[in-house]
Amino acid sequence: MLAAVPEKPGVPVLSDEELLAVFASVSTASIEPWAEGPSDQPLLAELPEPGSIVAESRHESVDVTEWKLSNGVRVLLKPTDFKADQVLFSAYSPGGTSLAADDLYLSANWASSIVGASGAGQFSAVDIQKQLAGKAVSVSPFIGELSEGYSGSASPRDLETMLQLVRMYAVSPRRDETAYRSLMTRVGTVIENRGTNPEAVWSDTLSVTLAQGHARRRPPSREQLDRVDLDEALAFYRDRFADFGDFTFYFVGAFDVEELRPLVERYLGSLPSADRLFRISREIARPGDS
Repeated sequence: MLAAVPEKPGVPVLSDEELLAVFASVSTASIEPWAEGPSDQPLLAELPEPGSIVAESRHESVDVTEWKLSNGVRVLLKPTDFKADQVLFSAYSPGGTSLAADDLYLSANWASSIVGASGAGQFSAVDIQKQLAGKAVSVSPFIGELSEGYSGSASPRDLETMLQLVRMYAVSPRRDETAYRSLMTRVGTVIENRGTNPEAVWSDTLSVTLAQGHARRRPPSREQLDRVDLDEALAFYRDRFADFGDFTFYFVGAFDVEELRPLVERYLGSLPSADRLFRISREIARPGDS
């Protein structure tokens, strides 16, 4: 039997008797067997009704096709032959954590990480990876300071799976208390050891100094993690992905524009749109503006 612990003040070192007691308690514990997720089910139980392309244009100088979808989504497509088995995509919408109130900022800042660790629909993050076995697909939602969106890639044959994942993360982010607590525990361990890294200390000090101690530029701490609320994070995530009317999607790689057309119409053209950008522009318009 071998145990390893960091040589650090405040970290207890278990005695032989304490370690043996841990092993004994586990050997007599009643542990439920691992239950496999719904790996034999499709990612989407029902395919969404497709939207439509309402405008199309060409930017010949850069060989880019542009589509405007019926829900307001803008799509830019550039086929390339650099790699025969890869398509890259990204998507952006203005907003991000800049729209979160100060008292909700910490939860908002962790929202996309929590969703990424939790999965979408009926699938946990682990279940999704099992569903993607044998496929070359990755999709990651993000919420930055000034924008939110996605990044990812797929082989040409797996483009539909990639767009299905985009829809899942958009309309059905999963609430998973266990995944949330696991993420916070892992991050907490990293934060606790951050103070022993001179480069991290220098970077944190510089950031705080330049920002004059602003709350949104403080280095991560255990106290901050304790203030992250799962439901607040999910609410902010859902709000930022509730309206795709101001999203722009970019596709670059080994694809045929016409083959991608029906997939974009079905999975991106059916994403929710609430016309929030128009309402905001009306609210901030100056008196007398038409």
